[in-house]
Amino acid sequence: MLKKSRQFIAGVLVGATLFGGTTVLAANKTILEITTLPLKYFFDGLQINPPEDQQGFVYKGTTYVPLRFVSESLGEKVTWEGKTSSIYVGKMPEGKLTYLTDLQPHSTSGSFNTLIKDSGNFTTIMNQTYSKSMQLNTYNPASGEYLLDGQYKRFQAGLMPDSYWKGKNSEKLGIIKIYGDGEVLYSSPTISSNASEIENIDIDVTRVLKLSIEFDPYITSPYIDFIQPRFIQ
Repeated sequence: MLKKSRQFIAGVLVGATLFGGTTVLAANKTILEITTLPLKYFFDGLQINPPEDQQGFVYKGTTYVPLRFVSESLGEKVTWEGKTSSIYVGKMPEGKLTYLTDLQPHSTSGSFNTLIKDSGNFTTIMNQTYSKSMQLNTYNPASGEYLLDGQYKRFQAGLMPDSYWKGKNSEKLGIIKIYGDGEVLYSSPTISSNASEIENIDIDVTRVLKLSIEFDPYITSPYIDFIQPRFIQ
């Protein structure tokens, strides 16, 4: 079957391609040359066809697929929040999010202040880029203590080797421990440089007054991504 080249306005791709019919206002519009293909979708071996208005396309060598169709075919709900221009797949946050990178620690040791200063966007070994993240890349143990005053319910984050480790030898990088008022709430397994899945952190911090995060590196440059550490109220 012949490929078809078309022009799309980038500003409406979220509404038309990802959500199938949702109207979205775009601040900036750009004309894109794309190529549509007769894509077939298989989920656990079963072929499912997308609606006519939710077709995939190719742009600059990358294939884009309709998020709503794919997510719902996998049993996950998709929610668009226009106020913050956010897309949620699966569960939405249960309460207000406060990212660790937006808070000032009460006290620190080692190079923790440097980790905070260098926080931002990082890409993991699996080519996933996350904002509001930290990179645990210090050769000495480092820790930071935060005063929560019992105002949060949960602390969530992820751990994964950075894209720096692509194509490099396997190494044991280090561990992280999280304390609430002096008690261990979480102790990670050893993070390896060839890990292919995120180590998810989800702990109850209800009534916790002081939270301490301790990082213990095993090598000089561990390059572990501390993915979107955040508190939920």
